[in-house]
Amino acid sequence: ANAQVSVGNGTNPQDIAFMNANKAYVSRLQNTSRLLILNPTTLAILGELELGSLIKPNDSDGSPEPAYMLVNNGLLYVVLQHLGNFVPVARGEIVVIDPVTDSIVTVIQLPFMNPLSPLHFSPTLRRILVSCVGNFGVNDGGIVAIDPTTNTVDPSISITEAALRGDIT
Repeated sequence: ANAQVSVGNGTNPQDIAFMNANKAYVSRLQNTSRLLILNPTTLAILGELELGSLIKPNDSDGSPEPAYMLVNNGLLYVVLQHLGNFVPVARGEIVVIDPVTDSIVTVIQLPFMNPLSPLHFSPTLRRILVSCVGNFGVNDGGIVAIDPTTNTVDPSISITEAALRGDIT
């Protein structure tokens, strides 16, 4: 049967990450600094995970703009776009969350602004990949590889928009 649940007026849901049949996270881009936690089977709201401490000083809209998410090796990876009126105001980040405790494990600083793609785990590279477009029309972004064993950027795999000669979207 089909069903629906409100995730909050004007919150602009971006992604859902399923931990199991009883727990999922919903990222919301606007008007909140919290990830929604719900039971995907019953659609009951289980709570929210506050990300307000990750809002940048020059971002006055009250949200770090959580977007795409990925579950990898039991952890939840959440892209933070850091936008002000849909324009990047700081380099992107990936916040790593322990879904057992609903707590932040670490925050990975990305070398570029505006991470815009879904997160992808490459079994060949054994890395999580994300593309960052930076500002549109300017070669200031790139593809970033995250080593999930250390939760750090692997610069040996990353490539810039300048090297690829265009926006990576």
